[in-house]
Amino acid sequence: MNGIQFLSGVIRGVWAIDEEAAQSYLPLLANVFNYRAEFDAQKDKDSFYALSTPSATASEAKYSRWDSFDKAEPNSIAVISVKGALMKYDQSCGPKGMQSIGKLIQEADAHHNIGSKVIVFDTPGGGIDGLERLASIIGSTQKPTLGFVNGMACSAGVRLLSECDETYASDDMDRIGSIGVMMSFADVQPALEKLGVKFHTIVAEQSSDKNRLFEEVKKGNYEEYRKTNLTPLAERFINTVKQNFPNVTEEHLSGSVFFAKDVKGILVDDVKTFEDVLERAQELANKQSTNTNQSHTSMKQSEHVNAILGVESLESADGTVTLNAEQLEALDSALGNQAQMQSDLETAQQAQATAEGERDTLKTEVATLKGSAGAQRTTTVVKNDDTKETGKDDTMDAYASAKSLYEAVSGIED
Repeated sequence: MNGIQFLSGVIRGVWAIDEEAAQSYLPLLANVFNYRAEFDAQKDKDSFYALSTPSATASEAKYSRWDSFDKAEPNSIAVISVKGALMKYDQSCGPKGMQSIGKLIQEADAHHNIGSKVIVFDTPGGGIDGLERLASIIGSTQKPTLGFVNGMACSAGVRLLSECDETYASDDMDRIGSIGVMMSFADVQPALEKLGVKFHTIVAEQSSDKNRLFEEVKKGNYEEYRKTNLTPLAERFINTVKQNFPNVTEEHLSGSVFFAKDVKGILVDDVKTFEDVLERAQELANKQSTNTNQSHTSMKQSEHVNAILGVESLESADGTVTLNAEQLEALDSALGNQAQMQSDLETAQQAQATAEGERDTLKTEVATLKGSAGAQRTTTVVKNDDTKETGKDDTMDAYASAKSLYEAVSGIED
């Protein structure tokens, strides 16, 4: 067995577990501490498998069972077990840990052969370490996930169950509840001291609070630990369960355990056989597959984008379109060209505005000169060779010069 992690979890761990189940493990723990217990490594063959049927109605078909998602038929149902006392890591003498269960659920949700998932619960709960991570994985899956209680789902089991899309129990007398948090504390120091073991603890001068809270617990002073550790964890646990199971009352949140028949519509949707739950899982998988196919064909197409990418149409999954590297490069290049064209257009517009401004200025000057023509005349006397004087109107010469310049710039004749 994975001894160090197992013993550390038992001795120091904070647990979300049913008290009755926890007490039942005490004789086993006593044998572990007395070196009287030996465990053989076991392989949990039922931790996951896939079921597939050619029939739309599960109860009328014989399921094919696969021990690998790769071997399963398309749109199969992944069945994943959550059983026994839950710990973060796998125990060689027990079921898979929460870390491995989370990986299985993610693998099933992403696999092209899996259409839905059924998580089978038979657990009294377990350690807090790793619990929220597994709950987050269940809650974030994309394919339908059904929770099926087959025996009990208590404490940490309820937390995981609450993240499933739909929840069912196998029997009216299945046990569900024990919502709360406790600390598991086994003080083996006195027993070891009787064997002659002496304990010495030395902390640095700067580390006055190092292990202080744990030492208080060993002395029987629990209140500070309860306030600073257990209460925040319990509040988070309870608030999440209330959010996921909106019909729960304070009666269900104080740590009591209930029969499934008494919490229908509260902690479970209904009581069904395993075959009925599989049928429901198949129904949800078929419905999601139909909706996905419809979204692929009914998505509004963009004529210009399709032309850039060189495709007749684009398909989407859940409203998302995925482009390969070549398509992304083509779209980026087209956008770059458009940006350059926009820049060139803005430059041309700026030049046009400048030219129009100059034209308007010249037009104003011409109008001014034209309006003043003849108002003030000056005559320049030029003597020719015959010593005759001729008169020349300087104002009209200025007007003609300005008019010629204006026409040259604007191309508009007066």
